[in-house]
Amino acid sequence: MLGSIKAMLTCYAKHGKLDEARKVFDEMEEERDVVCWNVMIDGYTQHGLPNVALLLFRKMLREEKRKNSKVRPNEVTVLAVLSSCGQLGALESGRWVHSYIKNNGIQVNVQVATALIDMYCKCGGLEDEKKVFDGITGKDVVAWNSIIMGYAIHGFYEEAFWLFDEMRGMGILMVD
Repeated sequence: MLGSIKAMLTCYAKHGKLDEARKVFDEMEEERDVVCWNVMIDGYTQHGLPNVALLLFRKMLREEKRKNSKVRPNEVTVLAVLSSCGQLGALESGRWVHSYIKNNGIQVNVQVATALIDMYCKCGGLEDEKKVFDGITGKDVVAWNSIIMGYAIHGFYEEAFWLFDEMRGMGILMVD
């Protein structure tokens, strides 16, 4: 039964029927796990309601503190939350999430690092963006594109071209 409720929640959220998804989510209070929270937070993020996503993330953190809670943010959670921070230009919230990642054992793999770069780029935190980029092991084309875009968007064209040349020199090719 719980599996079909989660499937319904996911279907509603992915198709932008967030009121329906939220009703299902609110009714399953005791059964909610991190997957349910992630579905809702990502649903709000993907459908243009980043403020609501951040509010729900804060609620999730309060839930995490409850005794015997099954809820603990993970990599999927922070990917959606960082996207919301970027959409809002909420640099301080994004820095707080970055700190949360570091302090709570969430692995900073290429996907999380790229989400951090994207958020810092959109929020104007170019120094932080570069620090994250420099710390990535095994940079992929997406990470390179994110840092190059960040510099270009903020008018640092020479740095963007230099990074592009560095990427090409390392043999990382653009994907069509």
